[in-house]
Amino acid sequence: MTAGTLSGTYGSLVLNANGTYTYTLNPNDGDFKALTGGGVGSEVFTYTLTDADGDVSTATLTLTIKNDDDGVTITNLTPKGEGGDAKVYEDDLLATRGENESAGSDSSKESTTVTGDFTISAPDGVKTLSVGGINIVVNGVVAGFPLSGVTTPLGNTLTITGYNPATGLVSYSYTLNDNEAHPTATATTACSKTSR
Repeated sequence: MTAGTLSGTYGSLVLNANGTYTYTLNPNDGDFKALTGGGVGSEVFTYTLTDADGDVSTATLTLTIKNDDDGVTITNLTPKGEGGDAKVYEDDLLATRGENESAGSDSSKESTTVTGDFTISAPDGVKTLSVGGINIVVNGVVAGFPLSGVTTPLGNTLTITGYNPATGLVSYSYTLNDNEAHPTATATTACSKTSR
């Protein structure tokens, strides 16, 4: 038997002269990535052994490859279906503002705090989870709640009010305390998650 490295479909096999081997999976391989949702593939290596007096034997090594790297999904965004849009209106700000603070013009004041939630699904486990720079899960450890991590210069706040690891439900609230400058028509609150 000749020792060496053999290239496979999903990785490579290092075959040692004593018959032992080490298989290394390439998780970035296109064929492996195509095995989504627990898909199964096979690596087949055929090798020939020759002993000292010339006897020859052929053997086949078959490895079963399974891709359990299930993706991450975010669903059930509220309050507006899957879009998760929520609105607060600057004209609903209370008229009794402090000095140099602007007041809203709407006489029928509505709440300037909105709440919502969404659900994350990570079958492989959650290593890190953050919303708008607020760390909810760090190295698999869930933080305590509530978490107030985003405050604008005018005091408007995004608060993460809870996270249930069993269900994946993340809840939050946003409170408008003063009007903001809007250099662009849209704004984005980033949400990132890393599975382990």
